[in-house]
Amino acid sequence: MWCSPCRRRRRDPQAGVPQVPADFWDHPAIRDAVGKQQFGALLRAYRKHPFHGGTPLPQASLASWLSMSQAQLSRLERGACTCGLEDAMTIARTLHLPPELHWFLPATATPEKDTAAAARESLRFTGTLAHLADRGAALRKLRADLSLAASQYVHSPLGDVVGDLVQGRDDAIALLESPLRPVAAREAYFLAGAACLMLAHAAQNAGDSRAAHDQLQAADELAEVADHDPLRAWVFGTSALIHEWTRRHNDAVDLARQGQRCAASSTTQTRLLAIEARAAARAGDRNTAARALDRMDSLDSADTEDDVTALGGLLTFPDAKRVYYLGSTHGLLGHHEQSEQHASAAITAYETGLQEERSYGDEALAWLDVVNARLALGDPDGAREALTPILTLSAPRRISQLYSALDRTRSFALQLGNRGHSAAAELGTQLSAALTTRPALPSARALSSR
Repeated sequence: MWCSPCRRRRRDPQAGVPQVPADFWDHPAIRDAVGKQQFGALLRAYRKHPFHGGTPLPQASLASWLSMSQAQLSRLERGACTCGLEDAMTIARTLHLPPELHWFLPATATPEKDTAAAARESLRFTGTLAHLADRGAALRKLRADLSLAASQYVHSPLGDVVGDLVQGRDDAIALLESPLRPVAAREAYFLAGAACLMLAHAAQNAGDSRAAHDQLQAADELAEVADHDPLRAWVFGTSALIHEWTRRHNDAVDLARQGQRCAASSTTQTRLLAIEARAAARAGDRNTAARALDRMDSLDSADTEDDVTALGGLLTFPDAKRVYYLGSTHGLLGHHEQSEQHASAAITAYETGLQEERSYGDEALAWLDVVNARLALGDPDGAREALTPILTLSAPRRISQLYSALDRTRSFALQLGNRGHSAAAELGTQLSAALTTRPALPSARALSSR
């Protein structure tokens, strides 16, 4: 988006814009600006093009065509202001920029996505025709879109799903900006909150806890407006996860317990108890961890689904994930044989289950629990063997939490190496090399709530 002083004014963006000949865009200054991917330089080259008769086009004229002030255009040309994809497309359409010069489009742009975007714009326009409509069709489509994104999240690289989540959030906000009946408004607030909740997971997986907290704050406020307990419970649980991975374990336990008070299904309750148990184990609170594990075993399996878990994918807690959490918790408690048993069972469940339910992040962390258990049980060769699926995992599928866990395992292996276990020392060295070549995940800073 434009930086804050550069919001566009409402007016016809193409009034007075001349058609230019095809060779207009072959001018060296134009090509240089496109090559450097600088909109400010492009606009400056446009104004100074010989096509305008040897006299540069006044900034005021071009600014008027683009529905901005002369000062705003000046900031753009100086590079003091940038624009996002939506505003870039507006400039391109206004100036008739040829498609082959649209460097700002995502690398994954396809005709199918372009037509889908055009369809969304058409539906958004027709939606403004109904005053205080229940918008049932639009809300059902939005729910289906978010459900698909939640399902794809668990088995697709992060970069492949973030755009869909942002689009879902924006579609929900667009609905809320139009007059809605109360029931429809509550559904739209809930779906906007669910999108922000998933974007919080995306930010955390990309290693940006600050953006994750911003998204959770937005999701929490939306849950409050919608008065939606299932969403509140999931916000508490995800916040607990972020606190756990940032080593605020006692805070994570408290947040998981708060979530349990508004959980509306046994699935959500199981998730919160699993998070409480693991966070307590990390904090060294064995009694709290044990009580949480006991409560998980005794949960009534009735009412397994609520409004959040009905979206599926990322927003549910399947048995494979439950067993993975058991493995992690027992490992942290020093129950290494039980840890390996549960972690191996989780891996088998992921490998033999439905592809769309296979969480590559949890599966990799389960393998790491096997590595840790085997190291603790004096089997460094077995630990090295279990490490292979992790190190061969493609870079886009390596979430940030995996590297935090790998660093803990490296420290453990090097400690064993210092005690004379040469195989463990070799594994620690191998992990050190893997951690120094950590690939960059998609930036999460852009995911902060707007």
